[in-house]
Amino acid sequence: MSVSTMTTEQALTQWEPLVRKLALRFACRHPRMRMEYDDWAQEARIAAYDALSDYDDSMGASVKTYLYSRISWRLGDVVKERNRRREYLRLVFSEEAMTAANPVSPDEPQGTRLFREEFVRMLLANRLLPKDVSVFVRHVFDGERQRDIASEEGVSPSRISQRVLKVRDWVK
Repeated sequence: MSVSTMTTEQALTQWEPLVRKLALRFACRHPRMRMEYDDWAQEARIAAYDALSDYDDSMGASVKTYLYSRISWRLGDVVKERNRRREYLRLVFSEEAMTAANPVSPDEPQGTRLFREEFVRMLLANRLLPKDVSVFVRHVFDGERQRDIASEEGVSPSRISQRVLKVRDWVK
Protein backbone atom coordinates (compact mmCIF):
# COMPACT_ATOMS: atom_id res chain seq x y z
CA MET A 1 0.00 0.00 0.00
CA SER A 2 1.59 3.31 -1.06
CA VAL A 3 1.54 6.46 1.03
CA SER A 4 -0.80 8.20 -1.41
CA THR A 5 -3.52 5.56 -0.88
CA MET A 6 -3.22 5.49 2.94
CA THR A 7 -4.95 7.81 5.32
CA THR A 8 -2.67 10.05 7.33
CA GLU A 9 -3.40 8.05 10.49
CA GLN A 10 -2.43 4.80 8.81
CA ALA A 11 0.79 6.31 7.48
CA LEU A 12 1.65 7.78 10.89
CA THR A 13 1.06 4.39 12.50
CA GLN A 14 3.27 2.68 9.92
CA TRP A 15 6.14 5.16 10.43
CA GLU A 16 5.83 5.44 14.22
CA PRO A 17 9.00 3.34 14.83
CA LEU A 18 11.05 5.84 12.80
CA VAL A 19 9.46 8.73 14.69
CA ARG A 20 10.32 7.12 18.04
CA LYS A 21 13.86 6.28 16.94
CA LEU A 22 14.62 9.87 15.95
CA ALA A 23 12.95 11.26 19.07
CA LEU A 24 15.04 8.96 21.26
CA ARG A 25 18.21 9.90 19.36
CA PHE A 26 17.62 13.63 19.93
CA ALA A 27 16.61 13.10 23.56
CA CYS A 28 19.86 11.21 24.20
CA ARG A 29 22.07 13.62 22.27
CA HIS A 30 20.65 16.72 23.95
CA PRO A 31 20.10 15.90 27.65
CA ARG A 32 20.81 19.52 28.67
CA MET A 33 17.69 20.61 26.76
CA ARG A 34 15.61 19.37 29.69
CA MET A 35 12.92 18.05 27.38
CA GLU A 36 11.16 14.79 28.13
CA TYR A 37 11.26 12.00 25.59
CA ASP A 38 7.50 12.46 25.10
CA ASP A 39 8.07 16.09 24.05
CA TRP A 40 10.66 15.03 21.50
CA ALA A 41 8.31 12.32 20.23
CA GLN A 42 5.47 14.82 19.90
CA GLU A 43 7.65 17.21 17.88
CA ALA A 44 8.72 14.28 15.70
CA ARG A 45 5.08 13.26 15.15
CA ILE A 46 4.17 16.80 14.11
CA ALA A 47 7.05 16.79 11.64
CA ALA A 48 5.99 13.38 10.32
CA TYR A 49 2.42 14.57 9.87
CA ASP A 50 3.60 17.64 7.94
CA ALA A 51 5.99 15.55 5.85
CA LEU A 52 3.35 12.95 4.98
CA SER A 53 0.97 15.73 3.98
CA ASP A 54 3.60 17.27 1.68
CA TYR A 55 5.09 14.07 0.29
CA ASP A 56 4.90 13.55 -3.45
CA ASP A 57 6.03 10.32 -5.16
CA SER A 58 7.50 12.32 -8.04
CA MET A 59 10.07 13.95 -5.73
CA GLY A 60 12.47 11.10 -6.28
CA ALA A 61 13.04 10.31 -2.59
CA SER A 62 11.61 7.36 -0.75
CA VAL A 63 9.06 8.03 1.97
CA LYS A 64 11.51 6.88 4.61
CA THR A 65 14.27 9.22 3.40
CA TYR A 66 11.87 12.16 3.17
CA LEU A 67 10.44 11.50 6.63
CA TYR A 68 13.89 11.04 8.13
CA SER A 69 15.06 14.37 6.71
CA ARG A 70 11.97 16.35 7.67
CA ILE A 71 11.83 14.96 11.22
CA SER A 72 15.56 15.56 11.73
CA TRP A 73 15.24 19.14 10.46
CA ARG A 74 12.30 19.82 12.72
CA LEU A 75 14.03 18.43 15.81
CA GLY A 76 17.19 20.35 14.89
CA ASP A 77 15.11 23.53 14.69
CA VAL A 78 13.75 22.80 18.17
CA VAL A 79 17.32 22.54 19.48
CA LYS A 80 18.32 25.81 17.82
CA GLU A 81 15.25 27.67 19.10
CA ARG A 82 15.71 26.43 22.66
CA ASN A 83 19.40 27.41 22.60
CA ARG A 84 18.51 30.84 21.22
CA ARG A 85 15.89 31.31 23.92
CA ARG A 86 18.29 30.17 26.67
CA GLU A 87 20.97 32.59 25.47
CA TYR A 88 18.44 35.42 25.26
CA LEU A 89 17.22 34.78 28.81
CA ARG A 90 20.81 34.61 30.05
CA LEU A 91 21.43 38.05 28.58
CA VAL A 92 18.13 39.48 29.78
CA PHE A 93 18.53 38.33 33.35
CA SER A 94 22.08 39.55 33.60
CA GLU A 95 22.78 42.18 36.23
CA GLU A 96 23.40 44.87 33.61
CA ALA A 97 19.95 44.43 32.05
CA MET A 98 18.24 44.42 35.45
CA THR A 99 20.16 47.49 36.57
CA ALA A 100 19.45 49.35 33.33
CA ALA A 101 15.74 48.55 33.35
CA ASN A 102 15.06 48.82 37.07
CA PRO A 103 16.69 51.71 38.93
CA VAL A 104 15.74 51.08 42.58
CA SER A 105 16.03 53.61 45.36
CA PRO A 106 17.53 52.34 48.64
CA ASP A 107 14.60 53.61 50.75
CA GLU A 108 11.98 51.62 48.83
CA PRO A 109 10.12 49.02 50.98
CA GLN A 110 11.26 45.41 50.49
CA GLY A 111 7.85 44.11 49.30
CA THR A 112 7.54 46.80 46.68
CA ARG A 113 11.10 46.19 45.51
CA LEU A 114 10.47 42.43 45.10
CA PHE A 115 7.23 43.01 43.17
CA ARG A 116 8.95 45.56 40.97
CA GLU A 117 11.91 43.25 40.25
CA GLU A 118 9.60 40.37 39.29
CA PHE A 119 7.53 42.68 37.11
CA VAL A 120 10.66 43.93 35.33
CA ARG A 121 11.97 40.35 34.85
CA MET A 122 8.63 39.35 33.30
CA LEU A 123 8.73 42.29 30.89
CA LEU A 124 12.34 41.62 29.90
CA ALA A 125 11.65 37.91 29.41
CA ASN A 126 9.00 38.84 26.87
CA ARG A 127 11.55 40.54 24.66
CA LEU A 128 10.80 44.11 25.59
CA LEU A 129 13.86 46.32 25.46
CA PRO A 130 15.47 47.39 28.75
CA LYS A 131 15.19 51.06 27.68
CA ASP A 132 11.44 50.75 27.15
CA VAL A 133 10.96 48.89 30.44
CA SER A 134 13.06 51.47 32.30
CA VAL A 135 10.97 54.37 30.95
CA PHE A 136 7.75 52.54 31.81
CA VAL A 137 8.92 51.76 35.36
CA ARG A 138 10.07 55.34 35.94
CA HIS A 139 6.78 56.76 34.65
CA VAL A 140 4.35 54.28 36.24
CA PHE A 141 6.10 53.20 39.46
CA ASP A 142 8.11 56.32 40.24
CA GLY A 143 5.57 58.83 38.93
CA GLU A 144 8.09 60.77 36.83
CA ARG A 145 6.61 62.95 34.10
CA GLN A 146 7.30 61.95 30.53
CA ARG A 147 8.73 65.41 29.79
CA ASP A 148 11.28 65.06 32.58
CA ILE A 149 12.31 61.61 31.39
CA ALA A 150 12.58 62.90 27.80
CA SER A 151 14.82 65.81 28.76
CA GLU A 152 17.04 63.51 30.81
CA GLU A 153 17.27 60.92 28.01
CA GLY A 154 17.78 63.57 25.32
CA VAL A 155 14.81 62.49 23.21
CA SER A 156 11.43 63.99 22.41
CA PRO A 157 8.48 63.52 24.80
CA SER A 158 6.61 61.71 22.01
CA ARG A 159 9.36 59.07 21.91
CA ILE A 160 8.97 58.52 25.65
CA SER A 161 5.21 58.29 25.19
CA GLN A 162 5.74 55.64 22.49
CA ARG A 163 7.95 53.60 24.82
CA VAL A 164 5.39 53.77 27.63
CA LEU A 165 2.56 52.79 25.30
CA LYS A 166 4.59 49.90 23.86
CA VAL A 167 5.03 48.35 27.31
CA ARG A 168 1.49 49.25 28.42
CA ASP A 169 0.02 47.53 25.35
CA TRP A 170 1.95 44.38 26.18
CA VAL A 171 0.86 44.48 29.84
CA LYS A 172 -2.86 44.74 28.92
